[in-house]
Amino acid sequence: MTERVLIGPFLTRADAAVRAGIRSRPVRLRPDLLRITSHWLPEAYFEFQFDDDGVRQELADVIETLKSDHDDLAIADWLSRPHSHLNTLSPLGWLDAGNSTRRIAEAAAREGPT
Repeated sequence: MTERVLIGPFLTRADAAVRAGIRSRPVRLRPDLLRITSHWLPEAYFEFQFDDDGVRQELADVIETLKSDHDDLAIADWLSRPHSHLNTLSPLGWLDAGNSTRRIAEAAAREGPT
């Protein structure tokens, strides 16, 4: 198996809540946010999920769709890897360039997270 690629920086739950504009406890229940959890470290959220206005809605929509079949780490890894269906950009790079989520959905259907 290929090692996972995870892009930081990472936020605490409290920091993610501030960025999302909600209370801390509901952050863990949001199906449109990716988080890392472990037994020895507190949960952490990927900063790339947020912008100056809060949660990046275009990315949140992609994440929520993928979560029905994939875990958070697989999705985070997939979002950071170049994809041939996205002109060799990663899904994050694709969105950062202002492109639509439709092509990301197509790329996920062809070669989604593993």
